[in-house]
Amino acid sequence: MPPSTHEALHSINDHLRVVLKQWAKAPGEPGALLPEALNMLLARLSQAAELLKNRSAGNRDAQVEKEVCDYRANVERLQELLPHIHNRLLAEKARLESVRAHLEAAAAWADARKKVL
Repeated sequence: MPPSTHEALHSINDHLRVVLKQWAKAPGEPGALLPEALNMLLARLSQAAELLKNRSAGNRDAQVEKEVCDYRANVERLQELLPHIHNRLLAEKARLESVRAHLEAAAAWADARKKVL
């Protein structure tokens, strides 16, 4: 039996709170932004969007409404963090490009050295 809308939103909110707390607490740790974590976040946001799209306007449960309010607060917090996350990803990209350029230069040097010897 699938979880109720309340249970599903509660689970999504729990996940969002954990992710947001981790991202806010560890701004310089690239491990917090692993592709798996980002994919799971996207899946949970998509799941919530589907739940919210399909809920009926006439049947408003107080528990569901509380979870919807919590979800909105979590999404607003995520919106605040996204520019910081974007900057961290750009910095990591630049770092990786620098490492790649260094490795390519070292490989070219090694190849040239082999030819000399």
